[in-house]
Amino acid sequence: MNAGNFKASDNTHTVEVTLNGYNWLTGIRIQDGLLKQLGSQGVAHRVNQALHNAKQAVHAYGNAANHALATTLATLATAINQTHP
Repeated sequence: MNAGNFKASDNTHTVEVTLNGYNWLTGIRIQDGLLKQLGSQGVAHRVNQALHNAKQAVHAYGNAANHALATTLATLATAINQTHP
């Protein structure tokens, strides 16, 4: 499901990541000076937060798309069954 790009940030909005529909990392933005301020472990934590948030967005979109597909298929099946007893 490569339905587009999903952007999300950490809780403090200092790190932003972009994932595609396959959960592949396609972009990352880290606020200037953040590595110096927090160190590598602090930045890694924020990157992980942003990745988690982006993955949730991809998952939510996938669930909504699956629900829409199931609804459409059910409607089609009903229509077919009504025209062919």
